Amino acid sequence: MPARARHTFENPLPTVLRDAFSVTRFSFWTGVLLSSLVGSLSYVMTQRSIERNAYERFINHAKYAQSVIGVRVKSYTDLLRATGSMIHSTDVLSHRKFHEYVSGLNLGKNFPAVDSINFAVYVTDAQRDAFVSDLREEMQRYMNTREPLDIAPPGRRPSYLVVSYIEPDQSSPCHYGIDLSANRYFSKQL
Repeated sequence: MPARARHTFENPLPTVLRDAFSVTRFSFWTGVLLSSLVGSLSYVMTQRSIERNAYERFINHAKYAQSVIGVRVKSYTDLLRATGSMIHSTDVLSHRKFHEYVSGLNLGKNFPAVDSINFAVYVTDAQRDAFVSDLREEMQRYMNTREPLDIAPPGRRPSYLVVSYIEPDQSSPCHYGIDLSANRYFSKQL
């Protein structure tokens, strides 16, 4: 029997691919260079876009925070000016008038950062006894208390800056009569 001739059929596809993507071919290096260039440009553009977007968001948040702070500071400055105007507009300031004014402000709703409003009266040593007597009398009427009220800290000084009005109503008269000028911080400011 004659020997059969063997036919081997090789698949030409691996050879074609191997030849096309051979590292010795110009097309391979052109593809690597082109894809590296496109990838690098895409990366740089995306990075810049993200950074620019983050920067713009930060600037917008900062401007918003700045405007909110500005509005709140103006609001509280207006509150301070209005309170000062109310105090200067009356010849005789009483606890009842001060209470009604502060109640009308509705601090909790309109000015949540303000816990209380107080007013201190400048008193000389010559006026001290009459002032303490008037404050005691008014506190007895206003707060219905018989606790002895005096200027704190005790002692005679040339002048006093005495807390006389506190709103909303304080539950204890011990908050009244405090001499702010006896505090080193306030005395430096006067």
